[in-house]
Formats: sequence, structure tokens, C-alpha cells
Amino acid sequence: MAGKSTEGEPFDWSKLNLSQQQNQQIQTLESQWQQDYNQIKPAIQDEQRRLQRLLETHNADPVELMAVQQSITRKKEQLNAAATANYLRKRQVLNENQQHQLGVMIQARIDAKQKEMHPNVQTNEMPTRLQGLMQRVLQTNNGKGN
Repeated sequence: MAGKSTEGEPFDWSKLNLSQQQNQQIQTLESQWQQDYNQIKPAIQDEQRRLQRLLETHNADPVELMAVQQSITRKKEQLNAAATANYLRKRQVLNENQQHQLGVMIQARIDAKQKEMHPNVQTNEMPTRLQGLMQRVLQTNNGKGN
């Protein structure tokens, strides 16, 4: 099954050799993510436009500017939390081998994105924030005996 990330890049779940039950569970989680994303992202975009209009106004209220910026930040954090929670639920559907393969696929995507963003930089280091998240996920799963 091919899902779509929020950037429109396909994520090919079929490479993980999912069972029919796993495939259905992933599809359900993907639908939930799309609903969350489609609800939160437009609100972020609306507030970003509002902030842009305020910044273009020479006499904009600084308190209002800060309030709108903080609201954008909260909504982005909400979207990030929803994405992380959805990812973790998808991981729980997978067996240990599939989880490992997913990690490899994610690392390949990160490497490709880094090369795209910084074509002249050669590095194999995973961003520390993502590396920390992946370590916590692995520790959590290992603690459960998965």
C-alpha cells in the first residue's frame, strides 16, 4: 500500500511485506493522520497569513503579533505531536523485522532529503533530534518485549 506523506512524497508500505490485517491497520492510521493534518494545517496557514498582514501593517499591535505567533507555534506543535503519535501507532502494527526495515527506509529518506537540501555536504549522520526519538522508540519497544 502506498501512503502519502504531508509533503506529497509517497511512502511505500508494501516494501514492508504487510499482512492484510497490518495493511488495513496502516490504512486506518493513515486516514486518521490525513484527517488530523487536513484539520490543523489550514489553521496554521490562515494564521501565517494573518501574521504576514500584521507584519506589513506599520502600526500593528505588538501584543497581537506575539499572540498570533504563539498560536502558530502551538498549532505546529500540535501537528508534530499528532504526526509522532500516528507514526508510533503505525510502528506498533509492525513486527520487529518490519520495524527495522522501516528504520532503514526512513534513514534513506532523511539522507536523500539532506542531499537535496545540501548537495555539496557529504554526511551520514542522522539529525540528533530524530536520532534521539528513534532511540526512545526502540527502547520503549524493547522494554515491552517486542
